[in-house]
Amino acid sequence: MKIGLDLYDTITRDPKFFKKFAEFVLAAGGQIWIVSAIGPFNNKQAHHDIRHSRVPYTGIELVVFTELHMVPSLKMAVFERLGLDMIIDDRADTCASAWVHGIAGFIC
Repeated sequence: MKIGLDLYDTITRDPKFFKKFAEFVLAAGGQIWIVSAIGPFNNKQAHHDIRHSRVPYTGIELVVFTELHMVPSLKMAVFERLGLDMIIDDRADTCASAWVHGIAGFIC
């Protein structure tokens, strides 16, 4: 199973939980992709925050947005390209978009 996790207000909300969750998924042969939307100048900070969370992952995909309404479609393109089966995100619109495209989307 390929699972996408959002960083801000998802992993950062409970890094200990998501660390254990990711370890379990990876040990079972799954993949964990951190897929997060960031502002134009937040790349270094996002990578720092991912390292600080200590959540293990298969890969990182950061999408850059200039307006919030862009986030679901930017993330959806990544979800489909990676072939994700499930995502966990704090945004209801992102999760709803995932469901419409056949990807299980859960709000944390």
